[in-house]
Formats: sequence, structure tokens, C-alpha cells
Amino acid sequence: MLAIACVGFVPTIAAPTIARAQDAPSEEPEEAGRSRGGRAWGEEGVEGGGEGARPAYHRYGQAFATLGAGGTVRLLAHAAVCDPGVPGREGCRFSPPYLQLRGGWFFEGDGELQHGAGLGLATNLTPDGTAGLGIDALGQWAITPTYFLRYWFDEWFQLMGHVGVPLVLSAVTGTSRQASTDFNWGLELQVGLVFKFLTGLGAYAAVNGAVFFAGDSMVWPTISGEVGLMFEYEVLP
Repeated sequence: MLAIACVGFVPTIAAPTIARAQDAPSEEPEEAGRSRGGRAWGEEGVEGGGEGARPAYHRYGQAFATLGAGGTVRLLAHAAVCDPGVPGREGCRFSPPYLQLRGGWFFEGDGELQHGAGLGLATNLTPDGTAGLGIDALGQWAITPTYFLRYWFDEWFQLMGHVGVPLVLSAVTGTSRQASTDFNWGLELQVGLVFKFLTGLGAYAAVNGAVFFAGDSMVWPTISGEVGLMFEYEVLP
């Protein structure tokens, strides 16, 4: 009878213990793509603190490069160089299409806004064939130290802009008819939209406004449109 009584007590003693074990919260298993203290890809953070608050997304340093092509309109055409009434100077309103390569580094930081620095290299794809300029294809090269800003709407779309100082050399691999155009410099501002269709690879479209200070005290304001590809690599610690 004692043995039977002891057996009968087992469920009575064990049941609360099992219930307490089931009610106790278990540690949530980690999932791929979810970092501790951060948030998963595509998941919004909670601002303002309190329950459920998480810090802003942390982004590590990122090396990037863009390769694009564009066309330019000269908003002001000087008669000394561009004159529709003079043969050979009629087409000066439009600059030659260009090929543009940029590379740089976005610095590590928190949040949706990133900044970085880099360098651009561009050249003309066709001659600037006016009688006043006479620059061959691939005969003019622009080297542009650049400061970049990028705002992340999400992992798919980012707004990207930069300011730069183009340093332009002519007659590098060809000929030019004006020594005053062998070197000039300018200021540029560009804003564009990046669409990241793959990790580390995206496409962009941008609008560029610039002012160039050429020889003989000439000022050349321009506006350009540019499209291309963006390559990116995040460097983890």
C-alpha cells in the first residue's frame, strides 16, 4: 500500500513542475541575417527607446566603383568659340558624350546617411570638333577629387550625391587648337538614384550641374545626364 500511495503522489508533485518549465520563456534562437542588437535586412528599427527599441542599422566601411556614360549641354556658349554662323563652330552647344569611372570609400557609421571620399576619371568619346576647340576623341581627361553622400531609403533604393572639383587636361592623347584649353578646372554637383538589384551590384541614373573655368576668363556652365552601374563591397571587421 505504501508503494501504491507513493506512485499516486508522483503526478501531483510533478505536474506543477512541468507546467512551470513550459511557462518559462526560452531564449529565441538566432536566425541567419539577424545581428545581435541590430535588425534584419528590410526590417525597420524602432525609434524613441522603450520596449522593442533597437539601435539604427550599423554599416561597415564599403569600397565602391561606378562606371557610366553621359551627355552634356553647355548652358552658355561663348561666341569666341561657339558661333552658329561660322563653319566648324555650329555644334558647340553640346559637349561630346563621355565615359565616367569613379571609385571611393564610404566610411563606417550608424543610420541611413553615409558619407565618403573618392576620385573620378572621365574622357570624351567623340571629338569636340569646333574650329575653336578642336579636341580629338579621348583627348581630354578630367580627374575629379570627390566627396560623396548617400541616403538609404532601404536596401533596394538609395539617393546618392557628390560634390567634386574636376581638373581637366586636354591634348593628352590627341591634339587641341587652343593652348588655353590644355588645362581648366571646375566645380560640380551631382544627384542620382541607385537601384541595387543584387548584393554589391546596382544601376544608377544621375543629373550633374557644373561650372568650368577655361582659358581667357571664360566661364562654362553645363548640365549633364548620366547612367551606369555601381559595384560595391562591404568590408567586415
